[in-house]
Amino acid sequence: MKLRLLLATALFGLVPPCLVAQVAQPSSPSQEGATVAYTTEIFDPQVPSLPPGYMGYDIERFYNEHVQPAKSEFETAEQYKNRLGAPGSFQTYAFRFGTVPPVKGRGRPFLKYNAEKQQFETRINFNLDSARDPTASPSDSTLVLKMDLRNETKSTMTNAFNAAVEVTNRTIDQYGLRMAAKGLPTVEVNIPLPGLRAEAVKDTLAFLAVASPATATDGTLTYSTGGVKEATFQSPSGLVYQSHYISADRLSIWAYDTVTGEVYQKIDVLKLADEKKQAEERGNKRKRW
Repeated sequence: MKLRLLLATALFGLVPPCLVAQVAQPSSPSQEGATVAYTTEIFDPQVPSLPPGYMGYDIERFYNEHVQPAKSEFETAEQYKNRLGAPGSFQTYAFRFGTVPPVKGRGRPFLKYNAEKQQFETRINFNLDSARDPTASPSDSTLVLKMDLRNETKSTMTNAFNAAVEVTNRTIDQYGLRMAAKGLPTVEVNIPLPGLRAEAVKDTLAFLAVASPATATDGTLTYSTGGVKEATFQSPSGLVYQSHYISADRLSIWAYDTVTGEVYQKIDVLKLADEKKQAEERGNKRKRW
C-alpha cells in the first residue's frame, strides 16, 4: 500500500489535476498542416527540415507493437532476461510530443512568448524513474510524450456532518521514453522569432523526441507501472494511471513548424547532460581547492 501511494504521489506531481481537467476540443486539422496522420516510417536524423504536416511516429503504437511479457513473481531476474531473448536493436524514430490532432494538456510542452527577448520559451522536464520504480537505478530518467484521459466520472461525497463535495475520478494512460542510467537535466528550449511571426506560428509549433529504442541492461525494451490516488473530502480528485515506457539510448529534442516543416531547434539531450556533468565536476574541483 505504501508503494502504491508513492507511485500515485509521484505521478500527481507530474500530471497536475488542472491539466487533465481541461478536456479541450482538438485543434482543427488546418492548424496542423495538410494531414494529421502519424507517420509509420523510421526517421533520418540528418534531415535539415521536415515534410509539411509531419506528425512523427505514434509512441503508443510503437509500444503496442513491441510490448514484452511481464516478469513472473516466480522467476529470477536472470530467468526473465533469458526468456526475453537477445537484445533488440532499432533504427531512429521521431516520436511526437502530445496527441494528433493536438489536445490541450495532453503532452505538448507549454509555450510562453517572451516579448522582451523576442523568443518562445519552454522547459522539457525529465523525471527520476526511481520515484515510481524503486528497483530502478537512481539516475534512470523518464520523459512522458503522450497522455490520454481514458475516463472521467463525477460523483458526490459526504462526510459525517452531511457536508457534500463533488468528486472527480479520472483514468489516465501515458506513454514515454526511459533513458537507463542517465540522470537527465531539464532542457531549456528557446525559439527566437519576431513578434508578428511568432503570433502566426504559435499554434503550429510542435516537438519531437528523436530517439533510438534499445533494450536496457535488464533485457527490457518496454515496461509499465501504475498507481492510484484515492479521492478524499479534502482533496476530491481521484486518479488511476498506467505509465508505459520504451527504453532508449539516444535522444534529441526537435522543435519545428508542423505546417512548413521548418526546424527551429535540435537539442542533443545526452550531450547536454554530459556538459552539465563536466561543469559540476569542474565546480567541485574548485571548491576542493
